[in-house]
Amino acid sequence: MKKIFLLSVILFSIFSCQNNSLKKDFIGNWSTSSDDPNYDLNIDVQFFNDSMVVDNSLFLENYSTKWQVKDSKIEGTILRSTKYFEQPNFISDYKFSFEKDTLYMKRANDSMPYIRYLKIKNGYKYFENKIGLNIKLPKTDKELKQNRNRQRRFNIYVSYNDGKLVAKSSSDFHRANNLDKITSQAFAFWAHQGRDPDYNNFQFNLFTDKSIDEFKIDSVKNLLKSGPFKRIFRVYTNEKHNYEKTAWKDKIKWFGLYE
Repeated sequence: MKKIFLLSVILFSIFSCQNNSLKKDFIGNWSTSSDDPNYDLNIDVQFFNDSMVVDNSLFLENYSTKWQVKDSKIEGTILRSTKYFEQPNFISDYKFSFEKDTLYMKRANDSMPYIRYLKIKNGYKYFENKIGLNIKLPKTDKELKQNRNRQRRFNIYVSYNDGKLVAKSSSDFHRANNLDKITSQAFAFWAHQGRDPDYNNFQFNLFTDKSIDEFKIDSVKNLLKSGPFKRIFRVYTNEKHNYEKTAWKDKIKWFGLYE
């Protein structure tokens, strides 16, 4: 009997060590890739040793599970169930990229394609993933001001993607993926805000990659100013305001200059 008990303890220890070894690549924060062509979802997943927490915008819910790794599958038990998850257990197929910075998951034996998740280390990388662009902000020695206009700001993101200059815009209500549409989107944003006749209440928040020369930046600013409002708040970074020193999903306080 003692031998059987000892053997059981040894086997359990071996399984636990193997499971923890497989788990180590998962531990951290993951978000669905904004450029995944298969899904228009916003899912955030946090893996811990004893649980995983999923925040799913599709259901406006988050939930936590116990989980373990068995070969190429994740098996979990939902601890905090919702009306969308009547079955407490689930099994998912998974695979990693070679660098282990991209995770692919889908429901086991499902014909749907894998959902792609990126490992996110800080609040700025989370921001870049959501807008679908990598932007290395320009540095300045000037004293920066905090952007406190939260209600009536229209964000513009300008960077290079595969060698091409790309501009995107976003607000809570409107999005555009090229400069040609930004002006019309700005008018739509202004109209949605009640056509406030005081344009000084509105502003563009301009995020630009530091590799873009000022001549092109001036062209972008001139195009923006041809729209309904003229104020441009350009975001910068410096030693005091390093946005990469933020936690995952932090709401970033932007600093910059009016130009």
